[in-house]
Amino acid sequence: MKTATCRKGFILFLLLVCASCHSVSWKNNPLVIVSDRECEAPCWQGITPGVTTFDEAKILAQNITINISENEVLLPDDVRVVDASSHFLTINFEKQSVAVRVEVDEQNIVDRISFYFDRKHRPELGEIIQILGEPESIGLCHDLFEIRRAIVHVSYPLVDMQFIRKLPINGDTFTVSYSLKTRIDYLLYRASSETLIQDFTFPWAEKGVLEFSPEKCNPESDCCKP
Repeated sequence: MKTATCRKGFILFLLLVCASCHSVSWKNNPLVIVSDRECEAPCWQGITPGVTTFDEAKILAQNITINISENEVLLPDDVRVVDASSHFLTINFEKQSVAVRVEVDEQNIVDRISFYFDRKHRPELGEIIQILGEPESIGLCHDLFEIRRAIVHVSYPLVDMQFIRKLPINGDTFTVSYSLKTRIDYLLYRASSETLIQDFTFPWAEKGVLEFSPEKCNPESDCCKP
């Protein structure tokens, strides 16, 4: 009897530990910040690019409360307004390793909302797609600097995801592979539905290899110049 009781107690202990670990990992997940049950992208926490004024955004940012469950909420660790030459505000979530930047245009209307992920806590491409749905296209910009790199864009009408790949310094043709497991460095919500003209554009697929030659770069692209 004692053995059976001890075994049941040990199993219960493991279940409690697992439940606790799940709760902690959920609260530390950067997707808790991106996912918004109240409004759909590009809206975030009531702030909508192309609609919300800077004054409205400041009030909304100061009152952000993200519900995890009935008894758990997340609040920003820091909300900072910058009123220098270019107006913007930053909203930092330290446990989730996410920094959110809200920028405005010349009319004082929110123009873009940017999510910056810490390198050690970057979400996977597939995880964000589960929130936002299927992208329209995938493309890249090629930096022709001393250290070459490819900035890959996964594009929606009003949303852009980016991840960066280093490339060999030498060579005429390069490849960049990706999958739903690829980690995302940066997420952008924007007011304009005009997709940036990239150096190279490819049809969207859940995984693939993007092959390109800098010599065949789209001349209309201005995202990266030599």
